[in-house]
Amino acid sequence: GPTEHPPTESGYKKDNGDTIIDQDINIPAPLGTVFQILFGDDTSYMKRIAEKQKNFDISNIPKFTNNSREYQYIKPLFGAVGPKQTKCLIEEKIEHNDINSYIMVRQITKTPDVPSGSSFSVHTRLYLSWGTNNSTDILVVTNVNWTSKSWIKGAIERGSIEGQKSSIKVMVDELNEIISTTDLTKKKAVVRRKSKSRSKKSRINKKKDSEAVEATPGSSGILNRLVETLSGIIGNFDITSPQGIGLAVVSIILAII
Repeated sequence: GPTEHPPTESGYKKDNGDTIIDQDINIPAPLGTVFQILFGDDTSYMKRIAEKQKNFDISNIPKFTNNSREYQYIKPLFGAVGPKQTKCLIEEKIEHNDINSYIMVRQITKTPDVPSGSSFSVHTRLYLSWGTNNSTDILVVTNVNWTSKSWIKGAIERGSIEGQKSSIKVMVDELNEIISTTDLTKKKAVVRRKSKSRSKKSRINKKKDSEAVEATPGSSGILNRLVETLSGIIGNFDITSPQGIGLAVVSIILAII
């Protein structure tokens, strides 16, 4: 994507039951770079973030297929009562993808091992848009979707919000760390340098070809004069000196041509 762009709107529209987890996140990197770290083909970054969030037994995190992917991990729980860990089933969907405007990815998390775990899923929406100075703004919104009643609904929603605040903070810290320590533009820069080098070599080869065209039988008189001139110069040099040897070699090559 582009490396420069004026600020854009997040595209967020409030749904019933939404809770904003964080609306002040700013990452000092272009929108496309941040998107590639979180949701690009190199999923090692996402696995690193999940590990930093203290998750374990993380399954393979695949690339997106038809704007969707699924994976799972085990998340430790630190409540005074209840299970000490739960399996998290993750489904991510890219629902809006416009690099010149905003990107929205919905993450749906199911936790079957917690009380009432089959009665709800947590929907987290991440809005990525252009910030000032070609940076990326991130808005994180969550919503607990219920499919049946639960007498611990309030406790689950509060726990979900607090848990996501902690996880998003870790995600932001890791994003900043990855961006500050990884040259994500290195490959592109190398390609540009190689391309420039090839272009320079091409110009040199064209120049040589042009000189070769000039050195045709019809141009033998010019070559003879060059040889005579160089021979006169060599006469003024010590033939054993580097300059004398170099000019002698040039004269022999021209004579052969």
